[in-house]
Formats: sequence, structure tokens, C-alpha cells
Amino acid sequence: GYDPTSKSTGREDFNLDWLVGHIHQHEIKPEDVQATLLELTALSIFQEIERLSANVDEIYICGGGAYNRQLMLRLESLASPRLLANTSELGIAAEWVEAAAFAWLAKKTLERGKINTSPITGAKSNVILGGIYPG
Repeated sequence: GYDPTSKSTGREDFNLDWLVGHIHQHEIKPEDVQATLLELTALSIFQEIERLSANVDEIYICGGGAYNRQLMLRLESLASPRLLANTSELGIAAEWVEAAAFAWLAKKTLERGKINTSPITGAKSNVILGGIYPG
């Protein structure tokens, strides 16, 4: 089910069956459904940006949504006058950011470097993520 503290979600929570279940009582035009979902997405993203980083001057978006022109336009409007751009402006393609983050985590594990995961997991101390088991 939906976890309000989660930082991400997916098709397991929001999918066509979920959508149909929420709009079946009314006849709603597809473009209105699409506009509503876009607004929900933009506001959800922006509220988290504001909660975590209200005083920043630049916001960089990554992931597949960074290629959604309408979503980026709406986020840009919400973020104004701050700069809002795709992470490619920083030299890393939007679809590579997650892979780069996991590569960094793997590097830290290989180096036996501890990471502060308390904001994510609630851990009381810094930890080494994962293990290396040579064959």
C-alpha cells in the first residue's frame, strides 16, 4: 500500500486500475485526467523540493520526468525565479544519475567507507552498505 513517508512510488501503487477506480464515478475527459496527473506530479515534486531545499537557487531534475516537456515547464513555473534544469546541464544525463549514485555507493563499499543513512533508514550510526565476497 501507499506509504506517506516514502520518497518514491511506482506502478505497484499508482496504475491504470488505481486510476480507473478513482474516476469511474464521473465522465472525465482524457485530457483533464492527464492535466490533473501532471499537476499532481509537479506539485508533489515541488513540495518535496521546498521541504528539503527551500533556500536553493538552482534545481536540477533527473530521471525520465526530466524529458517530459510539460512537467518541466510546470516545475519551472513553480520554481521561478530559481533556475530549474535537467542534470545534463551539469554534465550527467538525467537517465544516468541513479546509476552514478549506485556506482558511488559501490565504490564506497569497496573502500569500506561508511555512509550516513540515518535520514533514509533511521540508522543510529554511519554504516558500510553491502558486502564484498570474493570467490
